[in-house]
Amino acid sequence: DPASSTAVALDPGALIFGVACATATQCTAVDFNGNEVTYDPSTGVKGAATQIDTDYPYYLQAVACPAADQCTAVDYDGNEITFDPTSGAVSHTVSIEDGVSLNGVSCPSTTQCTAVDSNGNAITFDPTSASGATTHDVESGVDLDGVSCPTTGLCFAADQDGNAVEFNPNGDGGTVDAISGMGPLEAITCTPALQCVAVDNAGDEAQGTSAALPAVPVATTSPTVSGATTQGQVLNEGHASWTNGPTGYAYQWDDCDASGNNCTAISGATGQTYTLTSADVGHTIRVIEAASNAGGSGTAAVSASTAVIAAAPAAAAPTTTSLPAAPGAKLLKEDVSSKHHDVTFHFKPVGDATRYECAVVLKPTKKGAKTPKPKYASCGLSKTYKKLKKGKYTFYVRAIGPGGIGVATDYHFTIK
Repeated sequence: DPASSTAVALDPGALIFGVACATATQCTAVDFNGNEVTYDPSTGVKGAATQIDTDYPYYLQAVACPAADQCTAVDYDGNEITFDPTSGAVSHTVSIEDGVSLNGVSCPSTTQCTAVDSNGNAITFDPTSASGATTHDVESGVDLDGVSCPTTGLCFAADQDGNAVEFNPNGDGGTVDAISGMGPLEAITCTPALQCVAVDNAGDEAQGTSAALPAVPVATTSPTVSGATTQGQVLNEGHASWTNGPTGYAYQWDDCDASGNNCTAISGATGQTYTLTSADVGHTIRVIEAASNAGGSGTAAVSASTAVIAAAPAAAAPTTTSLPAAPGAKLLKEDVSSKHHDVTFHFKPVGDATRYECAVVLKPTKKGAKTPKPKYASCGLSKTYKKLKKGKYTFYVRAIGPGGIGVATDYHFTIK
């Protein structure tokens, strides 16, 4: 009874930053040391503090408890921790927005929670699953410090500008309502009848009632699936037709047998598109769509199953092109004139030659000197060298064609 409350030391020496009550006799508080404390508010009897956040810096910011055996806390580092408050056993810890402070959380059902962050985002997730969180921009760049979701399709957030923000947790954007006379809001709570109370950092509170809830959306057609049913291809979901003005959609892709039966949810496949994997080959795929508005989520609509998923085509074997053998050059005749210090060579191609290169090298006369490497230059089917010095020479010719550069043919001669 708020009119006759008594202070009870729940977690001595710790900063308690969030509390939620699953029943009239069971509440759970979380602190800045990563602990949860579950207690009976009517008697003050409490259990021992249990550390549920072991990921430093441990700062638990808020908690929501949709059932007596299920609570979800959020922390300063973007994690959600789902646990059983009756035992302190942690079901899982999942990073839903890495490195970003999550300042509030609300769970209108045991399978849907929404957290808000310091950047104006709302992150909606299934606390019973370790994947599939979706992020929506509801008030870009503004620090949201608390959230309350009276239905699965309607949430109210409190911001640091003294506003209440009404939004659908399954869609982007929100309606910002300034609360007169209020400073930065720290928390907000709303009943299913849409009666809300917000508090600020100066000790003030404000109350208000939102408009009546609309009827939830009702599907009049089924969603559709388009795209090639082959491994590696992307399937696209097309909205069903819905009444009562949906403002947000949630998706789940299912894997079914070849007949379209015995379907199971594909972990993490909660977007409007899905990329087929090797695990889908030989199966069929369907998608489930749930539309929501402020009144909540309507009954989900289910698409027809796709054709059986085919394996990706085998990669084509690389084509190999066999090149012809490298060409050669056969020396036919040489004319050496020591008198005029001239020499002429005639040769013919061996194989498919398109051009030729020739070189002539003078053997050094100095003892121990190395013979220089040939310096090739373009030539035809004959090559003449004039006014050569006296000495011993080597003539080289090589052919070039589609098969590459052939082995050089050489001929030794002397100019006297």
